[in-house]
Amino acid sequence: MSRLRTIYTNFPKSDLKVAFFLAACILLAILALQASAVELVKTLEPDRGEDEELVVSTLSFDRSGKWLAMAGNDHHIRIYETSSFEKDSPYSPRLAVAKPKRILPGHINWIRSVTFLSGNEAILATGSADKTVKFWNVKTGKLEKELSVGFAVRRIACSPDGRQFVVAGFHNEVFLYALPRDWQRSVTANWRVEKLVAPTSDVRAVAISPDGKLLAAAGRSGTIRLWQLPTGRKLRDIKGDGRAVWALAFSGQQSLLAGGDAGVTQLYETRNGRSQRSYEGAEGPIRSIALIGDGLFVEGRTIATGPSLLVWSILGGKIKSLPGHIGTVETIAVQPRATGNGEIVATGGFDTAVKLWRAGEEWQRIARRRRASVHE
Repeated sequence: MSRLRTIYTNFPKSDLKVAFFLAACILLAILALQASAVELVKTLEPDRGEDEELVVSTLSFDRSGKWLAMAGNDHHIRIYETSSFEKDSPYSPRLAVAKPKRILPGHINWIRSVTFLSGNEAILATGSADKTVKFWNVKTGKLEKELSVGFAVRRIACSPDGRQFVVAGFHNEVFLYALPRDWQRSVTANWRVEKLVAPTSDVRAVAISPDGKLLAAAGRSGTIRLWQLPTGRKLRDIKGDGRAVWALAFSGQQSLLAGGDAGVTQLYETRNGRSQRSYEGAEGPIRSIALIGDGLFVEGRTIATGPSLLVWSILGGKIKSLPGHIGTVETIAVQPRATGNGEIVATGGFDTAVKLWRAGEEWQRIARRRRASVHE
């Protein structure tokens, strides 16, 4: 201690002022970065019946960022034009009753998953506990095709090229469909399906890699199974801690994020199944994960205490807690459109509301630089 006092005493006062000033600037920059990483910009209150408690279980943007689809326990699909969110002022943070462009009342049970087909922004697929998957033209509201799969559907996904379509749920098989290029011209034709042996009879999460070459599925058993696409050949199993996995998301081509009942998100290397990093800090099961740009991801969880959304850096620790929801966050969707105002993230869950968040462009640039420096 005396040694430190001597150093402090002998240190030039002018240099001390500069050092304190620089330290204060760095601290302020860090605080500003954390504060601007992701911010709440609007809350949408979906139009619903007076006595209806709507659970938002699934959200999806189309590739152009023009459409947002929302569905849940009321068996309806609501289709919104994202341009309507900006009518008051650009992404005003005030509460707004969102008026959908159209409502599709096509299912007779809880809708668990929706996704737009890659390469066709107008076609939306919806999977339900009524054991069907339906394909809609969101511009016209027309039902184009229906698949009866024989089990309650939890998750559906489409490959980036629009040629592979995945259906999974309360069943010991994952259905991998091959979509013909002109399927809308012959909607009554049967699609070729390959049935892949699942790692559990209760599949809760599926994900397809950005290059369309890998499929991952997991659920109650905690084991993640990887297949090669488009062949459907099994590659390997990634063993977790035995607790259920609720959410999967690919980070690049060779890394996979997984979260679930353990309350920890793991980053796995798909080539060997090894865990690269753990992200701890959630106080309940992880229910959803989404990537924002190159360097961030958001996880939604079941509320225990505190905020229900956490933002992480892929290369580091927690960036920010987002206390916008007052119930379990079931779903996260990222608007795939780069704008000067950053990327928009939509979240929904048991509190009925859909929250819109903005991920700042400046953070994205910093995250990309950090990622590049690590891989050099």
